[in-house]
This record gives sequence, structure tokens and C-alpha cells, in this order.
Amino acid sequence: ESEMAPPSASAPAGIWQVRVADANGKNVRVITSGNSISTNPFWSPDGSLIYFYRFVYGKPKWQLWSMKPDGSDMTQLTHDTSASSEMVSG
Repeated sequence: ESEMAPPSASAPAGIWQVRVADANGKNVRVITSGNSISTNPFWSPDGSLIYFYRFVYGKPKWQLWSMKPDGSDMTQLTHDTSASSEMVSG
């Protein structure tokens, strides 16, 4: 297993998405997509998951999500339905 750089977020097409890269900064891959904003990614303590905040258009709130480093098994961890648009924490 190769080491990976900390996950990051960028918005080259105007919508923020999570990306990962090898430890040397090469082989950059965008691992989220869709009509939502995904940002503030960080590794789980054991390095097996990436946690990030996601705002899905049409929904009222930022939610905390997790996924594997390859972008699979994306799971919504919080389900706050209040009208606030602030980020929530698990």
C-alpha cells in the first residue's frame, strides 16, 4: 500500500470536490462528484476512511460523510434536518 498525501478539496469546475494524491503529490484523483459541494476532508485516525463535509443542493444543511480513499462506500454520518446552513459535527 502506498502512502497518500492528506486529502484536499478544490473547485476547478466551480463545485468543490474531494481529491487525493500519492504522498509525493502526484497521481491526483477527484473522488467525489455530483451536484453537491464536498469540502474539509480529513483522514480517520487509522487512515482507512476520509471524512468530509457535503452540502447537497436542495437539502437544508451541511452533513458529515465518510468514504474509502478510492471514493467508494460513501456514507452520510449525520442527518440534521434543521434549517441552519452551518456545518454539523458528529
